[in-house]
Amino acid sequence: MFVLRDILQYESTLDSAKSNIAEADRTCNLIIGIGDGKAAKATGVQYSGYVANFYEDYNLLPVDATWHP
Repeated sequence: MFVLRDILQYESTLDSAKSNIAEADRTCNLIIGIGDGKAAKATGVQYSGYVANFYEDYNLLPVDATWHP
């Protein structure tokens, strides 16, 4: 949650927030959404101590063919 707090306080664009998440020392597994109201853009993030996966509405994670489209 410290990563989320940092991006809310210090980042001003979606790209800088994504960069902050990717480079942070993460310690827990979370799925969050972040966005930029001025640019009308948003993305989802699945992250853990090992990976930071960014996704949009056309490449949602995790992939499961049994889910409602």
